[in-house]
Amino acid sequence: MSLRLNFASRDTEIKIIQGQDPRQKLQNLRFRLTSADILAFQKQVDEIHISQKLAAYIAGYLDWSRLPQFKGSPLSVRAGMALARAARSWAWMHEMSFVIPEDIKHLAPYILGHRIFPDQGIVDGHHVIQSIANEKAVIDAS
Repeated sequence: MSLRLNFASRDTEIKIIQGQDPRQKLQNLRFRLTSADILAFQKQVDEIHISQKLAAYIAGYLDWSRLPQFKGSPLSVRAGMALARAARSWAWMHEMSFVIPEDIKHLAPYILGHRIFPDQGIVDGHHVIQSIANEKAVIDAS
């Protein structure tokens, strides 16, 4: 997964320059989840269903990246697995027991974007995957 971070605000930068590093606040955080909680959540995510049609929809992104006219890096099956895992997690966070096509379409730029143009950064890849996601028909996953 890729995230795009911006610079800190001017006020925050001034505080950092003065030695007031906001990261020091992390030392005062208390854990809200136990490792057992996290493992239980991961198990629940693993149980989220992805239909065969949606697995094929994800594979379509991989196929597209392997076309001769594509100038970026081809996507591996690991990229497809990462997209499926993210979609399961997204569905779990939205209290769904299955993945819907819109989940994949929404997440694809964030999961695949940095993989297709590793030397150009995530912005170009994000835009390319977003345009492909917009072109791909959202399928009936039933």
